[in-house]
Amino acid sequence: MSDDISQLIRETTIHLQAKRYPEAEATGLKLVARCPSRPEVTYLMAIICLETGRRARALGWLRSTLALSPKDPSALQCLGRILSEPSCRWMRFVITQPLDLILDVGANTGQFAQELRDLGYAERIVSFEPVPSAFATLQKHAAGDALWKPVNAGLGRVQEVKRIHISGNNAESSSFLPIEQLHLKVAPQSRTVDGFDATIDTVDHVMAGLEKPRRGSMLKVDTQGYEFEVLAGAASSLASFDLLYVEMSVVPLYTGQRLMHDVLRLAYDAGFAVVDIEPYMYDGSTGRLLQTNVMLANQRSGGHLSGSPQTRLSESP
Repeated sequence: MSDDISQLIRETTIHLQAKRYPEAEATGLKLVARCPSRPEVTYLMAIICLETGRRARALGWLRSTLALSPKDPSALQCLGRILSEPSCRWMRFVITQPLDLILDVGANTGQFAQELRDLGYAERIVSFEPVPSAFATLQKHAAGDALWKPVNAGLGRVQEVKRIHISGNNAESSSFLPIEQLHLKVAPQSRTVDGFDATIDTVDHVMAGLEKPRRGSMLKVDTQGYEFEVLAGAASSLASFDLLYVEMSVVPLYTGQRLMHDVLRLAYDAGFAVVDIEPYMYDGSTGRLLQTNVMLANQRSGGHLSGSPQTRLSESP
């Protein structure tokens, strides 16, 4: 190793230990530019991202590390620690499956798609967001990414125009269904502040117009109580997906929404089974679970869930 590379590694490590994260990242990126094939360099970048709360990006760097050094003990230990966190478990399935198409339904400003890119997923993403203000930001985030297509529409059971209730929390809780008082009690910022008539398409119609995935596909649905309707609009295509990642409520948070047991029954009838559940929304006054994210795998698609992240991280996404 040349003296200047060794010096940069020392500088990066010193900055990291002193919690001077901007300086650590700056010198770390210089290292990546100089020697991208050194696992100690990509591992340093993973630790910098982890220390600054960017777990998806940290996993992306860990993938690079393990591609270069599949048995690196520090990288494997770090990987296991991140993937054991409830908010990160969904990433395990994305990075270990041979996916080349992800539908991001209920994209808001593109947070989920950005995490996919940080993970190292470099294939097609189609993001659907009906609220104009959120969609404008989504477009900015997707600009320059030829494989990330934003679509200004919602998805549902049928193609139609339907009133959407826009929430006050950056439109994150906007829904085609009226919000319930329980939701407002837990998250007052979710109150409706506006509304307009939005275009709704269906998963079946969208998939008919897309090039068929070469390897595998995933459907992510986060539509604030409208998840059942989205899946119902995939009557012909739902079984073609390898993974479903769906937000589900165990109590009504929106008027007229179908709850977790109904959504699961629809998914199970299409050949899916639950592989992980991530509870994340509770009623603070009672401790009752209100909402969760559920990852389901297609049991008829050839067993893509065989293997572990450690054994498959070195493969291309």
